[in-house]
Amino acid sequence: MYNNVIFTSIYGFSGKIDGTKLVTGITCALLGTDIGKGKFEVDEHIFAEFREQVERPIFESAVYVLFVSGLNLVDQANFAPNLQLLIYWLSGAFGDHDKVSKVCRVIIAGNSIRSDAPKAKTTISMISKVTESSDTIEAVKSLDDFLLKLCQVVDVDVMPGEHDPSNHILPQKPMHFCMFPESSQYKSFNQVSNPYRCELDGFKLLGSSGQPIRDIMRFADVSTSLEAMEDCLIWNHLAPTAPDTLGCFPYYDNDPFIIDDCPHTFFCGNQPEFASKIVTG
Repeated sequence: MYNNVIFTSIYGFSGKIDGTKLVTGITCALLGTDIGKGKFEVDEHIFAEFREQVERPIFESAVYVLFVSGLNLVDQANFAPNLQLLIYWLSGAFGDHDKVSKVCRVIIAGNSIRSDAPKAKTTISMISKVTESSDTIEAVKSLDDFLLKLCQVVDVDVMPGEHDPSNHILPQKPMHFCMFPESSQYKSFNQVSNPYRCELDGFKLLGSSGQPIRDIMRFADVSTSLEAMEDCLIWNHLAPTAPDTLGCFPYYDNDPFIIDDCPHTFFCGNQPEFASKIVTG
């Protein structure tokens, strides 16, 4: 085991490698020289690169999937009008009716209840703990009401986020159906996990509510979420920093975060801004 790896003039998938752009948990082949004193000088390297991708199906007409994240309904006073406009738009009340009619699914990618951790409250015993406040309960009711209206016009997949009522470590289980007494009665309503993989008529989608990408950006010299997402595709791993700096369940026989086949669309919720990119490998 080498404690110090020196990267010099390396040619590979991305040219000269920069160790500051790497994180733990990456599979990488290195070719170089043992120069002693626990150091290994690298001459060449290669990552796993992109997995095979099933040929994308050709549709007769355009089909759209709508991605939403970070609804933060504990602050619904600021967002309620926007959510109502979204429902009106999906219902065809205004806008491009032809485009709206081709929206086949809405994926809500986490942090629907809140986008930040609730503040801890100090008890009499001076132990700081977090309790569910009335605004959280109201936010859950508001989410169910919003989803009820949404499910009447389109299929909806609801993913848990970092600050939603679900287990905190990855993979997060779907939020419990008891939170959605009204919307859960519709077949168009789906509680799904985080990360989430689905296939729509042969078109494969894969993504998360944002925790793995944010954790990569904490430790690697990566300027944008898109760059971190592209790295995940190259490394063939959804959450390379788990479990070192990102909590996850212990797995002994297999790793559920390995990307076995390259998706047609790779998404990530709860990022600072919207962005998209076509990646080829």
